[in-house]
Amino acid sequence: MGMLIQNLLNVFFYFFPLIHTFSLISSSGATRIEIINNCSYTVWAAATPGGGQRLKQGETWLLRNVSSTGRIWGRTKCTFGSSGTGGKCKSGDCEGRLKCETNGRPPITVAEYSLNQVNNDDNVDVFYISVVEGFNVPMEFRPSEVSSDCSQVSRCAGEVNGACPTELIDPEGCNNPCTVFRNNQFCCTSGNICEPTSYSKFFKDLCQEAFTYPSDVGLRSTCPTGKDYKVVFCPTISYTDQMITRSLFDKMLKHRNDNRCPTHGLYTYDAFITAARSFNGFGTTGDDATRKRELAAFFGQTSHETTGGWPSAPDGPYAWGYCFVTEIGNNDRYRGRGPFQLT
Repeated sequence: MGMLIQNLLNVFFYFFPLIHTFSLISSSGATRIEIINNCSYTVWAAATPGGGQRLKQGETWLLRNVSSTGRIWGRTKCTFGSSGTGGKCKSGDCEGRLKCETNGRPPITVAEYSLNQVNNDDNVDVFYISVVEGFNVPMEFRPSEVSSDCSQVSRCAGEVNGACPTELIDPEGCNNPCTVFRNNQFCCTSGNICEPTSYSKFFKDLCQEAFTYPSDVGLRSTCPTGKDYKVVFCPTISYTDQMITRSLFDKMLKHRNDNRCPTHGLYTYDAFITAARSFNGFGTTGDDATRKRELAAFFGQTSHETTGGWPSAPDGPYAWGYCFVTEIGNNDRYRGRGPFQLT
């Protein structure tokens, strides 16, 4: 385990600055979105614009020359005539057509995008997973390749259907409260900014990286225009993803982006997950308690050695981990003679 932690630390303190400093890949030409079905069941993918296609487990569908704005969602338990019309889907149906021309019937999990949007002096792509119209299939929206300026992931992969409040239950999913109650509190029909509700908090607890109510604008991911993307039905979620959520990462290291820290803006949750996934054995072996201890030891070590806190620092000195790029307060270099020890 000592060598595993050491290797991960090497990635953590080398790969993060590399992600922040350099663009690892560039793309040119029209945007492409690859839609992948990782579910154990068939999903009839739908896209407007784009149409629709049946995807068995492991199959993909490539949308080429994508531009402007659009929506992608999954449909379940569909039947269609030979012409692709006159059919019906249990969830996500679009007027009985295989190749959708209209929005799907809620409840549906939706991947939404707006490409080539002006943001200050730059053009960016905006993308996110939304449960504003409910939830039917777990989904993830991410760049095809991670780079320093494009690493964000939007997903909703929690067990939403199984935990759905009784009043929101649909036979094939979980409704958003706007669909059920149709009032301003949940639908924001007045045009004003709405506040989160107990229902939106239910979705947020299970889908922290998804758009959960109409004014939840902070959950929109961005990349420079020109990137390619992937939309995944039933994405694989690692144990590390489940245990170290974005909100927990931010809570543990709440001051890492303080202007007084040299690492301001450097250490991101997405980069941590990318690094952790590079080592299949990190936080994935042993029983549940062992995995938690390994994750706790890693964060204890790395945050301790990079802390910028002081005895009277706000929230205490240990809340200032990842304030520095390199280890501080220790003049001895680690030489690989066993696992790192907290100093």
